[in-house]
Amino acid sequence: MSWSVTQADHVAVKLQVGSKWSNVTVFLMYWRRRKQRPRRTPYAMENYRRRDKYYDAFILYHDDSLKELHPQKDMVQSKLLPFLESKCAPPFKIITHPRNFIAGNSIKDSILKAIWNSNAIIILMSKEYAASMWCRYEFGESAFENMRDPAFRMIVILYDSMNNLGNITPEMQTFLESRTYLDIGDSELLQKVANILQSIR
Repeated sequence: MSWSVTQADHVAVKLQVGSKWSNVTVFLMYWRRRKQRPRRTPYAMENYRRRDKYYDAFILYHDDSLKELHPQKDMVQSKLLPFLESKCAPPFKIITHPRNFIAGNSIKDSILKAIWNSNAIIILMSKEYAASMWCRYEFGESAFENMRDPAFRMIVILYDSMNNLGNITPEMQTFLESRTYLDIGDSELLQKVANILQSIR
């Protein structure tokens, strides 16, 4: 029997053991992305080998600009960014979509370059993030990078409880069940994020 996986496939092959997704799921998703992923530019590959990335972190969160009230965006812009960029010494270099992506450029390419050129990603995991197509793409590519480069960190801040995340992808489910994450209600959250980034500088 022969198997073929093409870019047109919409269903990942999964192996379920009891009620838990096995590592085979993650491996197959990793293998599939490896076949689809565009080749890196020489500049990005050089940074990858040296691990001398330009940014300390790429912050990922769901940003719905059509909504007047956006607590996740407010948390990033009024708390997380000011702390990391102004209150830490030396300040961290942070990239975010609304502030740093160039208008007119491909969103997909901008996401990939931001991931490749960052030491870590910080994910504000909410039910809106888990349901967004582009946020799922960001998460998948970040998980792929983490498998390629163990030095690359994925820092997850749980904004909504696990029970309220809704219909998350198997990839997200596997990651959250196997990793330690931070909680939005932690009084020392900002300092913990800074400590992690400092440890991988």
